[in-house]
Amino acid sequence: MEFAGAPQRVKIVHAWRQSMKPFSAALIGLVLVLAASNTAHAAVYNYYTGFPANYTPSGINDAGSVVGGAGLTGGHSYSFILSGGTYALFDYPGASLTSGAGISNAGTIVGNYSDSNDVSYGFTLSNGAYASLAGYSGASYTGFKGINNAGTIVGFYWDDQGKLHGFTMDGGAYSSVDYSGGSAGTAVYGINDAGAVVGTYSDGTKQHGFTLGNGASASIDYPGAKSTSAYGVNDAGTIVGSYIDANNVSHGFVLNSGSYTTVDRQGATGTVLWGINSAGTIIGTDSKGVFMATAGVTLSGTVTAEKCTADSCATAPFPGVLIGAASSSASYQATTATDGTYSVQVAPGKTYTLTPSYTTDVGFSPPSLTTTPTASVNNLDFIACVTQLPTEADLEADFLASLVRKPMVAANACDPDALDWAMPAKLIQGVTMNSTSSNGVLDHNDIYPPSGWDVDLFLTSKGVPDAAPSCFDPNTQWRWTVTGPSKVLKQPAPGCKTSMTVQQLGTYNVTARKYTRSSSKAAWTPSNPVVKFSKPVLARNFLIAGLGDSNGSGEGNPPFFYPKCDRSEASYQFKSALYVENQDPHSSVTFLFAACSGARIEHLYNKEYLGTNPEPGGANPLPPQIRQISQALQLQGLPWEPKNPRSVDAVILSIGINNLSFGPLAMYATKNAYRGGDLDLWPTQLVGNYSIGAGPGDMTFLYSARAPLTLGKILGFLQDDLDNLYPPLADALRAPVSSGGLGVSQGNVIITQYPDFSHDANGNTCDTATNWTGLYHNADVPQWNKSDWSWFSLQGATLNKHVANTNSTCGWTVAKLDNTATGPFGTHGYCAGAYKVVPFSPIPPFVLSIPSFGQSYFLGVIAGNIQKNPKGPFHPLDLGHQITAAVVEPPLCNALFGNPTCAGPPPK
Repeated sequence: MEFAGAPQRVKIVHAWRQSMKPFSAALIGLVLVLAASNTAHAAVYNYYTGFPANYTPSGINDAGSVVGGAGLTGGHSYSFILSGGTYALFDYPGASLTSGAGISNAGTIVGNYSDSNDVSYGFTLSNGAYASLAGYSGASYTGFKGINNAGTIVGFYWDDQGKLHGFTMDGGAYSSVDYSGGSAGTAVYGINDAGAVVGTYSDGTKQHGFTLGNGASASIDYPGAKSTSAYGVNDAGTIVGSYIDANNVSHGFVLNSGSYTTVDRQGATGTVLWGINSAGTIIGTDSKGVFMATAGVTLSGTVTAEKCTADSCATAPFPGVLIGAASSSASYQATTATDGTYSVQVAPGKTYTLTPSYTTDVGFSPPSLTTTPTASVNNLDFIACVTQLPTEADLEADFLASLVRKPMVAANACDPDALDWAMPAKLIQGVTMNSTSSNGVLDHNDIYPPSGWDVDLFLTSKGVPDAAPSCFDPNTQWRWTVTGPSKVLKQPAPGCKTSMTVQQLGTYNVTARKYTRSSSKAAWTPSNPVVKFSKPVLARNFLIAGLGDSNGSGEGNPPFFYPKCDRSEASYQFKSALYVENQDPHSSVTFLFAACSGARIEHLYNKEYLGTNPEPGGANPLPPQIRQISQALQLQGLPWEPKNPRSVDAVILSIGINNLSFGPLAMYATKNAYRGGDLDLWPTQLVGNYSIGAGPGDMTFLYSARAPLTLGKILGFLQDDLDNLYPPLADALRAPVSSGGLGVSQGNVIITQYPDFSHDANGNTCDTATNWTGLYHNADVPQWNKSDWSWFSLQGATLNKHVANTNSTCGWTVAKLDNTATGPFGTHGYCAGAYKVVPFSPIPPFVLSIPSFGQSYFLGVIAGNIQKNPKGPFHPLDLGHQITAAVVEPPLCNALFGNPTCAGPPPK
């Protein structure tokens, strides 16, 4: 039983200005030009959704500070301010309810509060000082909604006849605002520093937005909408609000210079935008909750087609090229116009790779560009190497017709300029692990392949493989020669793209030389002038071993390709090795995956293990994991083997938790409503009902010598012993392969800490002892209160300290997880999210439904039983393993490449 990490929560950092300017009695107007345009389109936004539950933002200023309601807490309604990435609650003194609505650029907050008699008033809060505001004279209710730097306050009130009016207030003096045509009511919601106000009015049949400023006014109606409301305006005159479409669905909108932009998060409905600041950051709500969003930026450039002859080169715009802009979480695209230009809007702050594509036989230089924009980026240009430039007719028809391959009789700028190589991938998801040996680990022939090592060779033109015109010229041929440290089993065939097979890994000297002929019947001769490229080609394969327990094996994530150990490709160890395979084309990865659910430290180097799902009668126990791999590394005197055995390049390790017998102890606590270590455990109760293990080398406990024991005492004894158990394992790992070790360098052993599963969706400690009924309480959730969950969290933290100690005691690299309440798993613990019934099945169709916590990254008890994986509960799901892999990958790349991204050639 084990713990295991989640993407870092987005931390929004804003400046918070406490300066104040005195109120002004004047309403400064702004002439807003609202063109009579029906333009409406969608835009790209980068969303922040980390607001706590029940928080509802309503105002934002240019410093990025956000105010709003914080909901009911302890029977009392507060307001909040988000400033500098930190939330703070505030409450008008003596109030039963406080609702902050707007905030000026100077930091003054305006809103409403209710006294103990539920009488509503307005207030301002400036530099920590509150001021009460009386409502509009004779009004039944006055709502205070916005404030600008001059101190002008806006809002609305209901008169004694029940009609709604807007207002502005300067220096305590009210001015009523009734929009022309608003016979059924007017409300003002926002004001900017120029004094322009926005709001809504009704003519009795339809609701409209409006803006007023400097004596000018304009009605706001989203094209085709049934109703429109305007709620916020920034100092540039950009307006935000919402509209109702023909299907009675609410959408957010941004209105800028007469052009409407619809704002809806994917999969959300009911969008309302409440405010916008001068940076274009908006705040809003929708069916998914509350959000803050930053408008996208533009990436632009030009694609040019180039054709060269022996004498000169010519260029022309290249229309119709698809430009893809992809980040790790989103992708966008645009197509070049007739003049070859393109522009694509993306969310800021992410790293994008821009890739042009047209047809499979058109190459581009560079093949891609990478940028991390915080503002618009221009001049992201590409050149396409073609054999014929487009004519005017081509531009009007299909440019593909112009890409006719013609013989090239001389070298040109688009001809090959270098050679390169790639190692075909050996670690392939869904393929490699399904062909493992009887113990689930790749065997001797995977480490020393009898058929040799394949290496792909190819020529490049400006970095683009196989893109040169001469590669398609029937009278041009590229021939290859190879010399190196071992036999070349297959020489590369002629061509721009070919391959070779070598018997051993190592560095080979490769040369590609150009040959030409005058016709199809003429003899081949070396080109004149001579054109050839030479490069040392390193055929390299990394041996990465995955060792340890269920946290390493991927327990809880069926299907298992080796059920004896519940070994799954969802494991972070597999994901990390696959990352290295996919990052570097010049190397491949052989992944020796021996981690086994339930394994303890001694099962790695000196004890056999029956496996988490033993064979009948305990047959065929597994050798220690290091021995399994070392045996596969041993030379057998075969002719294709190297002179010396290979050593493991890096080890990914998860081990220690089962030396605490944490699985059976936690199972006992789950079944017996454990209470923080106070429950005595007699030997018959623990060992008889929840066996710690069986088989060769399994440890036993002399409970009678220490009885009566509690969980806390037992784990205390075992925790204290961990620091003595890791060093012998370190000795076995670094021992030479010839001595039964793996020969791995100490610093290339990457041991991971275990994730904390004790938090709910708000980062609070779980409490599953009360307020739950039925199946939820009795079967899916341990009946633990907060102190119980905290105790388990403390045990995990203590274990992780011992894991961290291996850096000094063993020289290992420690992949440290952030297990704080604001860290990766801080909002995705066992009890995170609403408890609901969700579809479940390992593969489509999803025909089975199970109860589950919606935001948990850990497998539940019922889900584990339905999967017939009873040992899976409390283990991280695939998302959890992705997060842990993201922590392991940088040190793994450092170990292999000397940098955290596996970029560039490996160090010699």
